[in-house]
Amino acid sequence: MVENFNKKDSLESVGSLKQENFEIAEADKEYLVGDMLKKVRTKKGLSSEEVAKRLCIKQSYIELIESNVYGGLPGEAYALGFVKSYSVMLGLDESEMLSLYKKEISSKSYLNHKKREMEELGMGSMMPKFGMLLISLVVLVVAYCVWYTFTIKDKSDETPSYAEEIVETVEENKQENTNTETHDLADSLLLESLEKVDLQNVLSETTIPDVSTTPKKDEKEVNKKGRISLKSVDDAWMKLSRGRETLFSGMLKKNESYEIPYSSNDEAVIMDTGNAGGIEIYVDGKLINKAGVLSEVKRGVILDASSLIEKKGL
Repeated sequence: MVENFNKKDSLESVGSLKQENFEIAEADKEYLVGDMLKKVRTKKGLSSEEVAKRLCIKQSYIELIESNVYGGLPGEAYALGFVKSYSVMLGLDESEMLSLYKKEISSKSYLNHKKREMEELGMGSMMPKFGMLLISLVVLVVAYCVWYTFTIKDKSDETPSYAEEIVETVEENKQENTNTETHDLADSLLLESLEKVDLQNVLSETTIPDVSTTPKKDEKEVNKKGRISLKSVDDAWMKLSRGRETLFSGMLKKNESYEIPYSSNDEAVIMDTGNAGGIEIYVDGKLINKAGVLSEVKRGVILDASSLIEKKGL
């Protein structure tokens, strides 16, 4: 989680940041949040790797924020959460930084900045030339010819063995038919001989087995359905693990839900999430509570059905 700085350090950082903001405004005539964060981080002697470890955020996301490239972040909710957490860690006024961020992404200067990004990445030169298309087409044609040649050859090699299998099957069917006819004849002769026997004597000497007994099903059916389920009310990244097994890792979109599978040993599930307020926790189909507040990063959250019901939440 975010490491707290003392009050004196925070005031000094805010004062220095305001001075840097004035310098940036004079030089570029625009406020870039990423530049401000990078300047304060550098002044404090912190690396982007150290910041990433303290905030439990990928280093690549820190570098994207400092480069003002917000399009590479998981989503708007995550971008706001990252900027807020980063500002708090550096001892800055998170409300002011979030306000500047929102103005920046909606301003014309940000759109121009994004346009320059696209030009630097060379997006306009991604269309392949005619020569490359022609070479690709030739390679595809050659590959298809090779595949077709080997496929036809393999089929021709398999034909004799397939015919032999048919002959063997016909012979086996003939043998089975002969055996069936023999058995049918023996059964008919046996039936005729039994008809001559006194049926009354046979019935009196024969004990008829009780065939009414059928195996009973186990009255206790094992409940294989998990008790805990999660529903997303906002886009939220999360990771669920049970012991060494990862049950889920990825983005849970808004209105999507995930049911935690049943475990015979009743082992608790551990959850990490980058937007705790976007996840609702249900036990046995009943809403318990949310996992936290919007944009809140949580790690190592224990999900146990009995504990959740008792505490009515985390």
